[in-house]
Amino acid sequence: MPNAYTDANGPRNAGILRHRAPAALLAVLGLLIGLWAGLARADGIDINHASATVVNGVVMVSADMTYHLSDKAIEALVNGVPLTFNVDVEIKRYRKWLWNKTVVSVRQSYRLEYHALSKQYLVVNLITGAHRTFQTLQDAIDGLGTIRRIPIVENHLLQHAGEYLARIQAQLDIEALPSPLSPIAYLSDDWRLSSDWYTWKLDL
Repeated sequence: MPNAYTDANGPRNAGILRHRAPAALLAVLGLLIGLWAGLARADGIDINHASATVVNGVVMVSADMTYHLSDKAIEALVNGVPLTFNVDVEIKRYRKWLWNKTVVSVRQSYRLEYHALSKQYLVVNLITGAHRTFQTLQDAIDGLGTIRRIPIVENHLLQHAGEYLARIQAQLDIEALPSPLSPIAYLSDDWRLSSDWYTWKLDL
């Protein structure tokens, strides 16, 4: 005789469970996709590629980066707050049994600005004074992430025996923010915009 949970054709809720299982699976899958998308859009800086070449006896580094500015940073930018980013490049001599020795360390600084009157974005190299103008924020961010031929060191200084490694990192300079904003920025994840070190073997 069928009980409360079965009928003559088997478990009463079997059909319901068969329908619910795919729905639950789709819900979990949707959640995972949402989490992955959130991670993909995480604020910060990605270094996609970096390389070094020798030009006129000088080692020069180029890199392609992707900047993911937080909403707070963008809001401040369009309200007249310039954003300064430091790009640090180091060359180290590889040592098997000791810490790698830093041969040279160079910093380039870039300022991203928005000019409300002209409705244009400006990327300024604070070392050379060179600047580029862009019509949209995305174009400016793309320009900011395109680093070409930063002079690092004369090639003859890297002629000692052994291997050399280069690495590059970029980060927002919080100390360059206006004084009322910088203490808040130090305490907020919205302003911790930086990349990991990108390291590669020099083959010059």
